[in-house]
Amino acid sequence: MQTIRQEMTKQSALLQKEKSKIKELEDEKMNIRRSNRISYNEIQRLKQEVIINKSSASQHIQEKDEEIRKVSEEKEYLTKSLKAEQVKTAVLEEQKNEILRCSMTKDDKIEKLQKIIDETRSNMTKLKASNDAKLQNIRQKMSHNLVLLEREKVKLHELERGKTHMERMRRKTEEDLAKLREDHNDAKNNIKSLTDQHNEVIIKNREEIDRLKFQVEFMMKQQTMVPPVNMIRFSECKKSFKSLLMLVAIEIGTFFSGCCYSFEGLYKDSEKHGFVSPHLYTEEKLQKKIPTALLLNSKKEFECFGVDAEKRYSQAVESDNWFYFTKFKTMLFRSKDEKSEIQMKTLDGTKEMPAWFIYSLTIKYFKDVIKKSMERGTFREDDVGWIITLPPSATAESQQIMIQAAIKAGISERKLLVVSETDAIVALCRSEIVEPNIQCGVKVLILDLGSGSFDVCVCEVQEDQSLNIQLNASFPAVGWPQIKEAFEDIFIGIVGNRVFKQYCNEYPEEKKNWLEYIFRKICFESEVKKEYMYLELPIDLQNVLYKETGKEFAELICQSTFSDSLTCPANDKIKISLPVWHTLFDIPVHQIKYYVNQVTEMEGMKSLTNIIITGGIIQSETVQLRIKQLFLDKNIIIPKDVGFAVLRGAITIGMS
Repeated sequence: MQTIRQEMTKQSALLQKEKSKIKELEDEKMNIRRSNRISYNEIQRLKQEVIINKSSASQHIQEKDEEIRKVSEEKEYLTKSLKAEQVKTAVLEEQKNEILRCSMTKDDKIEKLQKIIDETRSNMTKLKASNDAKLQNIRQKMSHNLVLLEREKVKLHELERGKTHMERMRRKTEEDLAKLREDHNDAKNNIKSLTDQHNEVIIKNREEIDRLKFQVEFMMKQQTMVPPVNMIRFSECKKSFKSLLMLVAIEIGTFFSGCCYSFEGLYKDSEKHGFVSPHLYTEEKLQKKIPTALLLNSKKEFECFGVDAEKRYSQAVESDNWFYFTKFKTMLFRSKDEKSEIQMKTLDGTKEMPAWFIYSLTIKYFKDVIKKSMERGTFREDDVGWIITLPPSATAESQQIMIQAAIKAGISERKLLVVSETDAIVALCRSEIVEPNIQCGVKVLILDLGSGSFDVCVCEVQEDQSLNIQLNASFPAVGWPQIKEAFEDIFIGIVGNRVFKQYCNEYPEEKKNWLEYIFRKICFESEVKKEYMYLELPIDLQNVLYKETGKEFAELICQSTFSDSLTCPANDKIKISLPVWHTLFDIPVHQIKYYVNQVTEMEGMKSLTNIIITGGIIQSETVQLRIKQLFLDKNIIIPKDVGFAVLRGAITIGMS
């Protein structure tokens, strides 16, 4: 027990030492707190730990008191607690040293912070002084700005007053502007009206100028052509023709010529129309008319006429030895000597012969054709009367040449009648059932769409059935030339100009036949209930195209501007839509309209209502319909079988 008490005393002494140490630590802690407030938290933590340790020590003492009864257990516990306290004391010593080191570091930091604070205070002082100066300046500026603000308020008040004034002025200006706009619109309307009137005047003046030009041109042509004379020997032949059994009419045109005949009994048979066309076989083709082409050999002897002449001349190796005449009317000329006879040049322009001689051979050719067609019957020349037609522009000299040619061809002058195509056409139209019928004293406008020229004639039917020619002129051909050019433009647009020219140069005969085929298609094929027109393609054109481009015709159509209106359903055919087909007729129809309007505007022609149209493309149903639609107020007369109308009219005159 004594030992325990000693041990307890020792423990108490140790505890007292610990307490003293704790007190010292607390004193040091207080000193540290006073020296460095920054480490206060650390000291507080240490103090708490010391308090905790003190509490723990008190607990240990109490436990020791309780364990006195249990000496061995409490001794062991106290030993362990002592060791733990010693460890904690060592830890506290280390913490103390750490706190001291931290205190020294904090002192350095506090010193630095103090310097920074001092510098900051110095800067703040300087900044305050600067801000005070700036504030003073700002106050001065504000005072100045207040003065300016007062001035601005005065100005603003003035501006408000000005704004009110400007608003009144703006409203007034808008009212003035609205009025000006109305005046401007009125002026524009007046200007437009004046412009329209000016344009109308210009158009009227242009139309008047065109009309005067046309009249001047018309008069000049009439003066240069010499008006046609009356039918030669009509009064003498009228009696002799009544006793004749047969009449023959011959028409020698610029491009095509033909003939027909009629018997007295046959003429009275209206169902047969009273006319017979001899079989003109050329290249084994039956035709009513044949090309006006005459071929003579080197001895100036007749070789052939028509298509045969064209073919033989084109195939001739040495054409210099031949005399080839074609397009008779255009090849006539006279030398400088006015008294010399009229000559006709060959196609190449290198040779010439008297015109009467060429016409004589042509008349003889048709005379032989009539004889040949009458081989099965009897043909006595004394029973035949001959009627030869001349174009409206023919002069008295032209008629004399034709009479001379007919006599040289073996026709008796007593059995010969020369009439103008105008007389023949009017006679035919008056003999046929036409509503209204052409009465005596009525003016008639005759348009002949010939292949070589466009003849315009105005005549008046006299009581004795003769015609009083009032206007007569010949102009460039209207109709087929323009349509042909339009067709060629379409094909050039597809295959190209170079390919088409090469085709024309290499295959002129096929091109000619192809154009004739197109002409027949235009004139004789109906468009009723059709959406497309079909044309055959020349095989040689396709060959040239493929040789030059390596492409087919159908492929080029798809690449052209005609892809929507043209197709190629087969290699040898082309399909053309009707709208495009109809555009081909626009130019000739408009030209016909122009000439009709110009003639009817001439003095004394406004009452003209009867118009006879013959020749060329007037055979086309499309052209006939469009012309009749253009002149609804006119009596448009188109003879039946237009291509044969002149010959039939000539027979009609002879039979009248």
